[in-house]
Amino acid sequence: MRKLTKIVMVASVTMVCAYLGLSYYVQKTFKLRISVPAITEKGRVIGDEAKKLGDEVRHGHVPRRPLDHKSVGFPRQEARLLQLQNSITLFSASYGHLPTDVGQLSSLSVPPADKRSFDSLIKDCQILGLEPDSYILNCDGWTPPPASQITELVQTFDGEIERFYVREGHVLLFVPPSTSRRVAGP
Repeated sequence: MRKLTKIVMVASVTMVCAYLGLSYYVQKTFKLRISVPAITEKGRVIGDEAKKLGDEVRHGHVPRRPLDHKSVGFPRQEARLLQLQNSITLFSASYGHLPTDVGQLSSLSVPPADKRSFDSLIKDCQILGLEPDSYILNCDGWTPPPASQITELVQTFDGEIERFYVREGHVLLFVPPSTSRRVAGP
């Protein structure tokens, strides 16, 4: 029994010494380098945006985008476009910018039960970016016009209301830029 106690004691002391030696080696060999200026700069940008939004709200201006999701007669396609719109809103809130391509939405976490329909959206749908926060969505194979004709197309839409449109047999969801409107104060 005494011999077993000695072995346990020697093993314990050896383990503690090995741990301390390894810990000392790691501290002396590796340096943890965190770029505080880079983190500070990203935080400053977010803080500036929050301050700007806060100032607008204090002065009674609230960024908004009116919605009119009345059906244009294609409920399945409209439902898919709204699902895509929700995914874009989530992406924008997560990454701070709109996706430039529908494939970027695959970086979002999707519950397994919704994975098949979400993958179908990514495969079948497209985003046509217009202004920084304005775009057109489609999920039925629409081919956007050439860049020179996009302005003409957008002029046929209501520039302030998110709404469904049918163009050349295709269902589109136009998302205009958000506007800042003065709201009545107390």
